[in-house]
Amino acid sequence: MDPPGPPRIEGYEEGNIIKAGEALTLICISEGGNPPPQLIWYRSNVQIDSTYYQMNGDGATANNLTFHRQCC
Repeated sequence: MDPPGPPRIEGYEEGNIIKAGEALTLICISEGGNPPPQLIWYRSNVQIDSTYYQMNGDGATANNLTFHRQCC
């Protein structure tokens, strides 16, 4: 067993403004690990996405989450 690297989230930079009606895709990535890690998104302690996958050839695991900011 070999632990994976710490997860990192890409796709948003602090201070960016997401306007109503816009979509935002975040990706959580963790490098390495044997067995590979399970990357699961939660919101308010409720699982909302568990569709993680192995990235091609670089030994990383990822899970994308897309959401839309709603108006009002």
